[in-house]
Amino acid sequence: MKIYHLFLFLLSWQISIGFTQTPPPKKNTSVTPIITEQINNVKENDDEVFEDVEKDSTNLVRMAMAAKPKSKPKKKVENNKHNLNDDELWGLPAHKKNDEAVIQHKYYTLRYREEHEQAEWVAYKLTADETEGDGERDKFLEDKKVKTGSAKPNDYTKSGYDRGHLAPAADFNFSQEAKSESFYMSNMSPQTPQFNRGIWKHLEERVRYWVKTKENLYIVTGPILREGLETIGVKNKISVPEYYYKILLERKSNGTYSAIAFKMKNEPSKKVLAEFVVSIDQLEEETGIDFFPNLPDNIEKILEKTISRKGWF
Repeated sequence: MKIYHLFLFLLSWQISIGFTQTPPPKKNTSVTPIITEQINNVKENDDEVFEDVEKDSTNLVRMAMAAKPKSKPKKKVENNKHNLNDDELWGLPAHKKNDEAVIQHKYYTLRYREEHEQAEWVAYKLTADETEGDGERDKFLEDKKVKTGSAKPNDYTKSGYDRGHLAPAADFNFSQEAKSESFYMSNMSPQTPQFNRGIWKHLEERVRYWVKTKENLYIVTGPILREGLETIGVKNKISVPEYYYKILLERKSNGTYSAIAFKMKNEPSKKVLAEFVVSIDQLEEETGIDFFPNLPDNIEKILEKTISRKGWF
């Protein structure tokens, strides 16, 4: 009986004080594991950003992640890319050192013939990314860089001829400054309206089409000048050319070249462009200009004697 009473006493004592229990683990309210988990579930992308993490009143974590693509920067076109750098001077026709008739503008180079009051050649480089833009037309300007004085805009007034661009304004749309520079009178030549706005414009447009399929183009263009040509002008006597030429030279990154040359009469025409293709040799003979004297001799010889439409038409 004593043992029985002792057992009851011990049992009542444990119930009164309760059994010792291990407290449950505290919840981890740190935001770090949650953020890490959610970020790891998002594909890494340099174009995504994450907004700040906020806590609500119950200490629960809510994270809003906004995937916002960064705006891609517009591709910049170097302002002087049209002109030739020191490694590309082979793209210029032959001329004497320190020739004052050679005028280097920011976007193209020309050689001015004072006796004809216009350039005998204009040279520049054209790439595909320069064919787009929204440059606006500008007014015609006398070229102050021509020391002997260039033609003036009013020399063409009521002459019946357009102030025809040699280097076309649309090749300089990528920059307003460049397009404005193309309106210097040194870049103009008297062209019949039907020629300037017809077959000549068609060739200019085709050049901008070609450059999109090629790595680049080195362009030399101008009138074929000679003595005895008709003239127009008020204060200046500007020769009216009978023919114009345009030469396109592609220099590929693999070290190879291709070229094509055109000769067009200053009159309206419905012929296809392929009918105007001539050799560079022929143009050199008719103009007296050595077009690419600094190319390796073997390359120059082949390019200038060949008449090939392959890869162009």
